[in-house]
Amino acid sequence: MKNSVSIFLCLLCMIAVSAFGQTPQMRTQKVRDFISGEEIFLYEAYRIPGKHGWYIKQHSPQACRLYKSWYDDYQEKYKALQQQLLQRYVKESNKVKKNKHSARFAPKCSVWGCKKSPVFSEFGLVEVRERDGKRDCRHYECAEMERLRIKDAEIRYKMGITHDFCQDVFESMEKEKQEEGLSVSIRDRDTGQEVLVQDETASPVQATRKTKESVEDAQKNLQRFSYKYRKELQQIRRVFAESGREDVALLSPQQQDIYAQFQQHRDALLLEQ
Repeated sequence: MKNSVSIFLCLLCMIAVSAFGQTPQMRTQKVRDFISGEEIFLYEAYRIPGKHGWYIKQHSPQACRLYKSWYDDYQEKYKALQQQLLQRYVKESNKVKKNKHSARFAPKCSVWGCKKSPVFSEFGLVEVRERDGKRDCRHYECAEMERLRIKDAEIRYKMGITHDFCQDVFESMEKEKQEEGLSVSIRDRDTGQEVLVQDETASPVQATRKTKESVEDAQKNLQRFSYKYRKELQQIRRVFAESGREDVALLSPQQQDIYAQFQQHRDALLLEQ
């Protein structure tokens, strides 16, 4: 309940700033929607962070399309945090079962939805802060999930949209995605048929020799690369194992480059087999 109140108060503050912070220039100046090209007033425009002069009209299908990219990323991060928190809860509950006194003296998480859950630092990151003269302790996952919820509500407010308003746009985007996937599948199938027709013109002995040599070359390339970067690949696998998911965003730029090359060698081998 307190979490909902905090989000509501945050939105009220933004409404006040929006209502009283408009200048005469904002009420008359026009900018261009970067997706539709339509001219819109500055006061009804949402400025895209990090992009100079990029605006989009509030409460519009374009705003829904832009929000969808954030929302997909938001859901992915939120679900990952939920999974991490679930794993942590299992460890913490096992400790409480073994030693009930530990829960009595452990600090309690202050985030709504996680409130009153004991916080044990040995099972993950802990966020501690001073609040109203008191020590406020929270699971890192709970605190991060709360920040994501507030950020999501803030973005929707600034764009002037709701999930209900954007529902038709989301369904349309999903349909476009499915149609695009179908087109790619058809194109790949047609390309595969062309390759089969070309292979039929070659003799069976030549085709077999070519396939065998290609597979051996691909295997050698993958083995050489894996041996050369064995330490880096071990570290990458360790990062994925600790996080519980294969997310390239967790890697450093150098690790991302090595991992991309490794995938290329592996995919080349799979294609030849």
